[in-house]
Amino acid sequence: MQVSKTENLLSPTDLAAWYQSLKPEHLHLIHAKQEIVEEAQQRLLESTASKTQIVSDIANHHNMDRGTLYRWIKKHETEGLYGLRCKSY
Repeated sequence: MQVSKTENLLSPTDLAAWYQSLKPEHLHLIHAKQEIVEEAQQRLLESTASKTQIVSDIANHHNMDRGTLYRWIKKHETEGLYGLRCKSY
């Protein structure tokens, strides 16, 4: 598993405290985002189709904007699970 930049910046204790502080509904939302991002990453590795086509297909399947999925993928790659948080919570 790749370690994100944020996970390098935040201590394991800080990440654990953040994770423990989340309400169940926030955890559910973060994990739902993570599943979609991991689906996209897996299909990008396995498929010969273009990145745009794969992201478009997954975004359409989940009734979301393609730009949102691109942002989630980038944030997950750079910040890990912490990157998928809802900043308003």
